[in-house]
Amino acid sequence: MKEYSPSEIAEITNGAIVRQGTDGLPVRRVVTDSRNIASGDLFVALTGEKYNGHDFVADAIAGGCKMICVRDSGKLPEGDYTVVLVDDTLDAYQKIAARARQDSTYKVIAVTGSVGKTSTREFIASALSEGTIVHKTSQNFNNEIGLPKTLIETPDNADFCVVELAMRAEGQIRELTLIARPDIAVITNIGLAHVGILGSREAIFRAKTEIVEGLKPGGLVVLNCDDPMLRRYAGKISGKYNTAVVYTGVMKDDLNASVIVRGYDIRSGADHTLFSAEVYLNGRSFSMNDIRIPAPGAHNASNALLGIAAAVWSGADPDGIRKGFGTYLAVGNRQRIINRNGITIIDDTYNAGPESMKAAINLLVSGNDKNRKIAVLGGMLELGDHSRKAHNDIGKFCAEKSIDLIFVQTPEGQWYKDGFLTADHSAEASVRLFSCRDELINDLENELCYGDKVLIKGSRGFKMEEITARLVNNKE
Repeated sequence: MKEYSPSEIAEITNGAIVRQGTDGLPVRRVVTDSRNIASGDLFVALTGEKYNGHDFVADAIAGGCKMICVRDSGKLPEGDYTVVLVDDTLDAYQKIAARARQDSTYKVIAVTGSVGKTSTREFIASALSEGTIVHKTSQNFNNEIGLPKTLIETPDNADFCVVELAMRAEGQIRELTLIARPDIAVITNIGLAHVGILGSREAIFRAKTEIVEGLKPGGLVVLNCDDPMLRRYAGKISGKYNTAVVYTGVMKDDLNASVIVRGYDIRSGADHTLFSAEVYLNGRSFSMNDIRIPAPGAHNASNALLGIAAAVWSGADPDGIRKGFGTYLAVGNRQRIINRNGITIIDDTYNAGPESMKAAINLLVSGNDKNRKIAVLGGMLELGDHSRKAHNDIGKFCAEKSIDLIFVQTPEGQWYKDGFLTADHSAEASVRLFSCRDELINDLENELCYGDKVLIKGSRGFKMEEITARLVNNKE
């Protein structure tokens, strides 16, 4: 972020300087955490349901802060510092981020979608990493506070900033994309995540496609056209925007796309995936054979293909993309492979929805090994009226994929079981329901044998990572 003077900060935020410090030096950093203050910083006192940044103004001043942005100037400590008074500190923070983005020279690539946002973000960043400086969203900073933080912290010498946009309601992606002003907008898919809030897949589609409203003129929209809704959308917008069509299936036409990336020959190993791609870019075509990514599962190949589309449009060469993919690292508890005493644990406890649950189950059964496949499942939240059917469908999917055992400790467990039994009436003992977590873990530990593969997955509210931790620690 470039430096801004106190008067510029007041102008950017539509605020007023109500106290003028003697320093008068430009702001070098903008922070919202008083524990992370350095001399010359601007501290913005954000307010949320469980915290009030105004309670920490004194700590920020004691830490060397010379300028603060507040909405209440009534109880400020004594000291030599500048105060900018605004109506809404979150709005001010977002306005500073939007101005920093406006004054930047780097390209912004924004990613949204129901599932796969973080993995796709990481594939894009790794695909561009050879010979360029790439900044990206860290952790899960993908909301109305996290996105501004990412933009504000992007160094001036960055070539690219890859951001992730999350939402829980219509209008939120619009708000974020108008701050980020992406050069490239990527949509991974349209699934059922948050359908309990939004009501329908069509509403989710409308919310996700808001991302194009902030797209810079001449920018690119990258769409996973294995998703039927996005395939139809690609045909509708191809005359209005530059589009990239990415797919692994069969397409009847190229939808008048500027970029076409077709993935094929996808082969998933225990800790990696191999695939090949045909790439069409503005009249030029080339092939990329036997691309290796250090992440198992065909769904990760699809996410990497989105990364290829964004990277080739941005000027990356195939060799650089291939080499960059080698630096890819999964973030958090996303399909983390753990081997303990001959047992393979797939820790995919970050979150869960119908699409990501199926992808994880496909990963569990991938490969040619004859070992037992065991799924330890939590429920899938925020599905509303779709919840019972969604859990039934996953239970049926487990039966169709010949999962040997399912362990469930969740009120929705019976729905999984009902779905499983619709596909295999003789397998009632294959689904075990538990009233408490300790019982589940004890039974699971007694059941596990050398060579078993175990998937652990559920929505965040079920804290499935605690099962992973208990299992891993007890197996060491």
